[in-house]
Amino acid sequence: MVIPKDPGLAVLKGAVLFGFDPGTITSRVARFTYGIGTTRAFETGDPESKKIIVDGVEKCKDVFDKHIEIGQILEVGEDKYLQEHEYVPLYKDQKSVDFIFYDTLNKSPKYVTDDGCRRIGSLHFKLTEQMTGKRTMALKINNSGTELVSLITEKGTDNESKGYFRLPSESNWS
Repeated sequence: MVIPKDPGLAVLKGAVLFGFDPGTITSRVARFTYGIGTTRAFETGDPESKKIIVDGVEKCKDVFDKHIEIGQILEVGEDKYLQEHEYVPLYKDQKSVDFIFYDTLNKSPKYVTDDGCRRIGSLHFKLTEQMTGKRTMALKINNSGTELVSLITEKGTDNESKGYFRLPSESNWS
């Protein structure tokens, strides 16, 4: 391991080089596990405190749906979206959806209420009136730059919405 004489200067020089030529960085390593808080079918082993009933069906709330795992190599680039995840609005008459984003140092959290999970932002998506029948939405994340970019597509209408989040710095973790 090599420790530079002035580590702050090394970081500053790297930032300046990146500013002049962003193409010098081709990949980065995720510092956190990132995911969305969601609801799914209630399963054996889920805590009773997570059980809710929606339209007569048992659901499990506060589920951490992992999109990026800590240590994962992420290719840099505007078009480098990760695998999409599909979501369905919880209620049939729902007019909008709020995707709540979380991060954690835990590699495989089960619930957004697990120790170390932190809410980092949300993305509000208004559903179109034409979105009946197939109410599925696809969410893709691009975490290769200096911010988290999310793209939501309404499967029935191809209505898209983009959201941007500033990524947390290590100094925010105490």
